[in-house]
Amino acid sequence: MNKADILGVPVHPETLSSARERILSFIKAGLRPVSIYSINPEVIYAAGRNYDFKKILQEATLNIPDGIGVVWAGRFLGYYIPERVAGYDLMINLVEASRQGDFRLFFLGGEPGTGEKAAARLREKYPDIDIVGIQHGYFSPAEIGVIKEVIKKAAPHILFVGMGFPRQEEFIHEHALELGIPVSIAVGGAFDVLAGEVKRAPGWMQKVGLEWLYRLIKQPERWRRIIVIPLFMAMVLREKFRRRKVEK
Repeated sequence: MNKADILGVPVHPETLSSARERILSFIKAGLRPVSIYSINPEVIYAAGRNYDFKKILQEATLNIPDGIGVVWAGRFLGYYIPERVAGYDLMINLVEASRQGDFRLFFLGGEPGTGEKAAARLREKYPDIDIVGIQHGYFSPAEIGVIKEVIKKAAPHILFVGMGFPRQEEFIHEHALELGIPVSIAVGGAFDVLAGEVKRAPGWMQKVGLEWLYRLIKQPERWRRIIVIPLFMAMVLREKFRRRKVEK
């Protein structure tokens, strides 16, 4: 599968269904632990300003195009990216699939109590899901050793990590191999949505790529993050012109 190279960050041209099936195949194969990240314009922009973070993304097993801006950038640069794959939607799909495969799940991240609320809501809908552990993301470096032991003992098949970037990606990159979990996935604010603390945009806004606008309206304090979008677009435009010059 040809990856898109968007400002030095590889992005895999997955659909929601193909990403789910690939991840399930990783679990069934039982090979080396894999890392999966959701890529949006903000993540790529941050990678351009932080070489260590960019290296983490470059070494991922799978980078999902989570952001209409990433889909646009990939296509504009000449790559095939079929659709946006929201990290939240992928997580829900994997939770549903875990019931058939008897896969164990662990939630790491969110504020104290958020993971428990998210798990309770999921269990209402899927009583047979196997959530073997929940740990909030507000822990100190000194507590990491204990948390790793808890995760190891729980032995999940999928570790969902929602601590915001780059912290969630750094945690997975640094500890996934030692933990020995088949799949570790960065899910950002998915626990907040699952817990009912944050609402997603209406379906029509998601389909036309305006979920970012809905978030801005609901959370005006996000404007500093949203301002990254035009900066990202400018960087993609410059990259397009640079490639054209090289081709000439």
